Amino acid sequence: MNYKKILLFFVILTLASTLTQGYGETNSIIVRVPQDYATIQEAVINSNPGDTIQVSPGTYHVNLFIDKNLTLTGENAETTILNGDGESTVIRANSTSITVSGFTITNAYNGIVLEECNESQIKENRIDCSGKGIWLHYSNNSIVTDNYVSGSTCRGIVLCGGSSYNSVSRNTLVNTAEGIGLTGTGNLIYHNNFINNRYQAVMIASFTNFWNNSIEGNYWSDYTETAFNNYGIGSVPYVIDTQNIDYHPLRSPYMLGDINHDGKIDMRDVGVVAKAFGGKFGDPSWNPYADIDETGEVTMIDVGISARNFGRVWKTP
Repeated sequence: MNYKKILLFFVILTLASTLTQGYGETNSIIVRVPQDYATIQEAVINSNPGDTIQVSPGTYHVNLFIDKNLTLTGENAETTILNGDGESTVIRANSTSITVSGFTITNAYNGIVLEECNESQIKENRIDCSGKGIWLHYSNNSIVTDNYVSGSTCRGIVLCGGSSYNSVSRNTLVNTAEGIGLTGTGNLIYHNNFINNRYQAVMIASFTNFWNNSIEGNYWSDYTETAFNNYGIGSVPYVIDTQNIDYHPLRSPYMLGDINHDGKIDMRDVGVVAKAFGGKFGDPSWNPYADIDETGEVTMIDVGISARNFGRVWKTP
C-alpha cells in the first residue's frame, strides 16, 4: 500500500465528510410538534400532503393513523419516544406514501404498519414490541433501512399480503421471535444483521427473493461456516429454502464502511477505498467493495462515509 496516498486520503477526509453531511436533503414545509401542534395526530390532521412533521424530543403516548403523503421524523431517535401503552399499533398508514424516521418506539404491540402503502420509507428507528415491528401489508416498492428491532415475542420485519419489490437493508434484528417473514417476491434483502432470533427468516409463502446485492449478503448469527474470502464473504451459502438463498453471507455484523467485514473500520478499510478512489464500473481496477454507496463509482461520497465511520467497532446498538 502507498502510504503517501493514504496520508493524502486522510487530508481530504474531513472536507469530504463536511461535503456529504447534507447529501440527499430536500426542501419541504415543516410542521413542528409540540411547537405548532400539541400532539402528533393533530399535526397529521392539519398538515398538507408533502409536508414534513418534525417531532421534538420527549415521550408521546400515541396510536397514530396516517392517510396522506407525509414525512414524519423525530429530531433524535434516542430521545424522541413513541409509547404504545402496551397494546396499540403506534403508527399505522393506509393507502399512501410516507416516510417515518428517527423514533424510538416502545411498549407497543405493533410498531409501524403500512397497509397498501407503496414507495414509502421506514428508516433509522428503534423498535421494541410484542407483535410486529415493521409490517408491510400489500405494500410494494418501499425501503426499510437502518432500523433496530427487538422483543422476545416480536416478529421483526414482516412483508406479507404479497408485498413485493421492496428493499430491506442495514437493519438489525436482535432477540426476536422471527427476524423477517415474507410472502412476496422480488424483495431485495441484504446488509442486515440477524442476531439470535428464534427464527432468523421465515417464508410464510415461498417465492423467490434476493438475499444479496450480487457481492454481499447478510450477517446470520447461526452461520457456522469458517471459510471467508479477503472481504469477509462466506464461501458456503446460507439457505433459507430452495428459492431463498443468501449466496454471500457476512463474517461479522454489517457496518457501513467495514469493507472487509471484520467488525471494525480501520486502516485496512480506508486503504481499500483510497486505492479504488476514482474507479468506475467496467474499469480494469474497479473494486465494487469500495463502492460503499453503490453508485457504480468510488467518489467523495464513499470517502466521506469512511471519514464519518473510521474507528468504529461493532457493538449491538
